[in-house]
Amino acid sequence: MTNSSRDREDKEISLHSKEIQKIFSNIRKIRMMKGYSQQNVADELGINQKHYSKIEGGYVDISITRLFQIAKALDTSVTNLIGLTEDKIFNNIINNQHSEGYKFYYATEIDQLKELYERLLKEKDEIIKLLKEKQKK
Repeated sequence: MTNSSRDREDKEISLHSKEIQKIFSNIRKIRMMKGYSQQNVADELGINQKHYSKIEGGYVDISITRLFQIAKALDTSVTNLIGLTEDKIFNNIINNQHSEGYKFYYATEIDQLKELYERLLKEKDEIIKLLKEKQKK
C-alpha cells in the first residue's frame, strides 16, 4: 500500500467522519437514556470524567476494547453503540471501485419479499395444476 493510499484511508476513517461521530453520539444518547452520569460511566471504566467527556464528544480515538468496556458499563451491546439495530439485517458486502460498505435490508423488506415469493410459488403451482387439467382433456 502506498503512502497516498494510506493517507486517503486515514482521512476516510478520521474521528470527524460521520460514521465515527455517530458512534460517539450513540454512546451519549444511550448513557442519557439509562440515566447514568458521565461520572458514573467514567468510574466504571476507571478513567476520570473529563476524559470520558472527551470520548463522548468524539475528541479522542478509542480502541475496540474500550468500546466493549463502554458497552458493558452502559449495560448495552456494541451493536447498539455502533448503530446496528435489530431491524437491520446484514445482507452482503459491496466491493467495487466506487463504494465499499455494507448493504442492509430492513426486516420488514425481507418479510415482504418472503410473502411475494410464497405468493408467486402458490400461483406457479396453480398454473401447473390448470395446465395438467387442460392436458388431460
